[in-house]
Amino acid sequence: MRGAACALVLLGLAGCGGWNESNYREFAFCSDARTCPPGQECAPSGVCMRTCTPCASGDCGCAYDAGDGYSNGMTFACVAGFCEQTCQGSADAGPGPGPSCMGNMSCDQAVMLCRPSCGGFGPSGECAPGSSCYQPPQGGPGYCKPDGPDGGVGDGGTRDGGARDGGARDGGADGPPAYQPAARHGLAAARGADGRIYLAGGQTGNLELDLVEAFTPGTCTFEKVHGLPAPRVEPVLAAADTGDLYAIGGSTNGLPVGDVTRYTITTNTWDSLPSTDATGHARGAALSDGYIYLFGGLRDNNQYTDAVRAFLPATGQWESRPNMPDKRIWFAVATVDTRAFIIGGQLGQDLSTVNIFDWGPPAWNPGGQPPGISGGRWSLAAATTKDQAGNAVILATGGAITAGTARADADLWRNGAWTYVVMPKERVLHASVGTPDGNVFLFGGQDANGNDIRQVDVYNVNLGNWVTCFQ
Repeated sequence: MRGAACALVLLGLAGCGGWNESNYREFAFCSDARTCPPGQECAPSGVCMRTCTPCASGDCGCAYDAGDGYSNGMTFACVAGFCEQTCQGSADAGPGPGPSCMGNMSCDQAVMLCRPSCGGFGPSGECAPGSSCYQPPQGGPGYCKPDGPDGGVGDGGTRDGGARDGGARDGGADGPPAYQPAARHGLAAARGADGRIYLAGGQTGNLELDLVEAFTPGTCTFEKVHGLPAPRVEPVLAAADTGDLYAIGGSTNGLPVGDVTRYTITTNTWDSLPSTDATGHARGAALSDGYIYLFGGLRDNNQYTDAVRAFLPATGQWESRPNMPDKRIWFAVATVDTRAFIIGGQLGQDLSTVNIFDWGPPAWNPGGQPPGISGGRWSLAAATTKDQAGNAVILATGGAITAGTARADADLWRNGAWTYVVMPKERVLHASVGTPDGNVFLFGGQDANGNDIRQVDVYNVNLGNWVTCFQ
């Protein structure tokens, strides 16, 4: 081991055949990569771990020796590019059966990740320089987390780098207060070429917003960037092949608008484009082969439409595509390969049906009518990611029923079938984005009481669990 800042711990390793208490290996607590052995880096948990970027199948299963896996129920997940051990208990410490943490590690229940123990439970050296011992209010072993504004995943699922203040990011003892995002609904979201997720428009209460924020998944932090040219509710936001983001349509004062604006990430600027066929809201969009596809929704005078229009950012031209099978609004769209899944929505009643548009060649439901989700919902969200086996996975979340009640229902599509998932809280009029590491992030929306939401929830399709990463 290199570096005097390392506190040594015994890490239980086993062959894939079973747990062997005599088979241990040293690893290190750390405050930065300089204190880690070759081939490892300092993970957000404050432990030297093998990097697992990009997260491929098996990367985190046998984290040190090829062909040599962890057993005794231990599981690992890719968190911010590192293999981190997951847990399920309140006082997991030391190797043992079931979902326990490794020796001298404790379970952070808020994010279900193992962290170095401290406060009388950890090694004699306690936390490494640059880290502090946090004592969870619910009791149990304390754990180390890095100091400063970029500290590890916090005790409430928030990366705050220091003591918690009820869920707010305070930047730690050494930094200024971190940016607090808006609680809003009716927003749009898309993942940019820089890996950040951009949130645009919407409204807080009755105040319509031109606000745009950039969210960094690896640190669960927000930054305010240049706002939209004008306030918009329920716009479409799509990331083009060029790396630019396009905000299209939406509504203002309850009426559909047709603006097309382009955001250049590298310059943090917006510019307006011709908008001859962009008017509409309460609709969905997909991106493929350089085109941004707009489906259905409400057009001029709030009339339902089944039109499908394809916008080519490279030329600014609009083209027609085969109309949708029905005129639905407030549905969700998720893309898998050359197919766009049109999920739920409303057409005089709450819809659970799913239609698939294949753009190569353009056709609706080429394989027959696909199965629907668990129940009719509108103003839901959907996003696509991939699991460790490389399968495309869609997560359709939340929404409302005709009675106006926000739902905590979610449906997960994998290998041609839907399974039901329960969300941490109800959401309607929210946005969701998937990332390549198997995570789906939920932003904004309203809860069952009509309150705007700031909290960010994350579902990992490999672990099958939820984590709150900002509160």
